[in-house]
Amino acid sequence: MKSKEMPYVLYVAEIIYSKIFEIKSKNSDFSTIDAFDAFMGSDIYNKISSGKFHDEWFEKLTKDNFVDSKTKKSSRRDNKIT
Repeated sequence: MKSKEMPYVLYVAEIIYSKIFEIKSKNSDFSTIDAFDAFMGSDIYNKISSGKFHDEWFEKLTKDNFVDSKTKKSSRRDNKIT
């Protein structure tokens, strides 16, 4: 059976999509481009684009011995980060 767990590379994409969806929901007259432009001015965009989001995420994973807080599974395989 195929795993339904999301690959790590999609976590940030999910955050971006969710934030743009939230902006569009709150501003019904916004196009997707308008919502994306609004997202680009947000704190989370600045955190992602500066690298701080990933730094904090990696720090948390390191602190938790590379056990994902959502899945409670280790993200290490043969002493390598997956």
